[in-house]
Amino acid sequence: MIAAKAKKEANRYIQHWPDQKISVENARWGPIVKFGKKIIKLPRKADESKYTADDLKEIPLDEVKNWIVAQIPNAFGKEEESTC
Repeated sequence: MIAAKAKKEANRYIQHWPDQKISVENARWGPIVKFGKKIIKLPRKADESKYTADDLKEIPLDEVKNWIVAQIPNAFGKEEESTC
């Protein structure tokens, strides 16, 4: 049982950026994005199929941040609005 837990933890992260508190992880029902303690749903690909773990290994951090901002506005701080 301990070996199974160790194997599960070894396969937990697909990508991990600890300084940004962002990770792409394998979850019970498929890959997810975690931002701090919040769970972000993955969008569909352009052809309406779901992302696989192999697809997500090559996703850049900027695209993951765009997914986060789409679901949590101002997740990375407020942008200043111009007063023109």
